[in-house]
Amino acid sequence: TGDRKGKGLVSIDQIAGASLGAAVINLGGNEQNDLVWKNVNVLKDGVRTLEIFLSSARDGSFFLEVDGGDRRELTFRAAGGFAPVRTEVRLARGVHSVRLFSKARMPTVDRMALLP
Repeated sequence: TGDRKGKGLVSIDQIAGASLGAAVINLGGNEQNDLVWKNVNVLKDGVRTLEIFLSSARDGSFFLEVDGGDRRELTFRAAGGFAPVRTEVRLARGVHSVRLFSKARMPTVDRMALLP
């Protein structure tokens, strides 16, 4: 956690403005330094909006992968606090995993929301 800050290791740290007072830091730099949300349960087939709340001092991009499938590049803008990046995803009924990764440094990630 706090002792990992600045050492390049992915961790959860206390961050002002994060939804629960903490967020994931030090993501990216290589594709294995990723964030995976497991057990994303979808009750009905269909297209959903995926919101990822993040914070960064500079513009950039990262990749999204659902269930190990196709990669989708998402871009973000620098923001003074946490702001959402949105994308549409088609999901079948069942349990899924959502992975965020990048070879470049990634923003601080607060939370993900899957909307109808």
